[in-house]
Amino acid sequence: MAAGDATRVWFKDIETLLISQWRGDMTGAELAALAGELTESTTRFRAEHGILPPTYSCRRCETSARTKPPVIHVGGMIFRAKRLGLIGDAEVSQLQVLWRRYAASQRRAIARAKVRPCEPQKQPPGLDECH
Repeated sequence: MAAGDATRVWFKDIETLLISQWRGDMTGAELAALAGELTESTTRFRAEHGILPPTYSCRRCETSARTKPPVIHVGGMIFRAKRLGLIGDAEVSQLQVLWRRYAASQRRAIARAKVRPCEPQKQPPGLDECH
């Protein structure tokens, strides 16, 4: 594992996938789907290359553990697309507004259905009392 790989999210292969999948006219659902696909690809890439997440240490109980694997969020994906030259400043603003509206509509739909979007993460044994 190269230095810095533990904290890196955007590997060259993932950027290449973003470039190949990016379209300027994507909907909120398509942005979310692409971010999910990129997250899955990152997870596979890290597993194939033996790249583990960084560790953290609790000052209170002096226990160390691995952090959660990185997730590619839509906002981060939009900024990476800008950095790669796929979109300009105006498109970034438009996509951010589009994404905020879409995410808000999904939160309302989840609230109406009274379904929890995810289960809370369980702490490793022995860490519940200080985390």
